[in-house]
Amino acid sequence: MERFASIFILTFIVWAVLIPEMSLDYIVSGLLISGAIAWTLSRYALEGMNRKVLDPRRWLYFLIYLWVLIRGVIMAGLLLIPIILKMNEIRPGVVAIPTRLKRRWELTLLANSITLTPGTFFLDMDEEKGMLYVHWVSIKSESADEIRRIITERYERILIKVFE
Repeated sequence: MERFASIFILTFIVWAVLIPEMSLDYIVSGLLISGAIAWTLSRYALEGMNRKVLDPRRWLYFLIYLWVLIRGVIMAGLLLIPIILKMNEIRPGVVAIPTRLKRRWELTLLANSITLTPGTFFLDMDEEKGMLYVHWVSIKSESADEIRRIITERYERILIKVFE
C-alpha cells in the first residue's frame, strides 16, 4: 500500500505540473490516471522496491543521472560526426560489457541509456552473468575494462547510487 501511495502522489504531482490549467476536469483526470499508473506499477513493475524510493538523495542522483545522460547523448553525437564523415574509420562490432547492476529494471534503464547514446545500440543482456551485449559503431578498444569505462561507467556509477 505504501508503494501505491508513493507512486500515486509522485505521478499526480507530475500531472499537476504538466496540465495547462487547474480545472476540475484536469484534476479528476489526473487522479484517475495517477491511480491507474500507481496500481499497475505497484503491482507489476516495481516488485522488490521499498520505502527508500522517497529518499531525496535518490531523486537528486536521478536528476544528476538525467543530466549525465543528456550530456552523454550530445557529446556522443558530436564525436560521431567525424566517424560518419570518414567512412574508413568505422569499425563496427558487438561487445560484451560487464555490469555491477543486478535487478532487471536497473539493467533495462542502463540498456536504454546505451541505446539513446549515438553510436551504440543495446542488443541483449545476460542477467545471471551481469553482461550487456551492445553493438558499437566504432570499437575503440579490445579491453573489457576499457569498453565498460567508455560505454557504461558514467551511467552505471550514478544508477548504483539511485538504486542502492
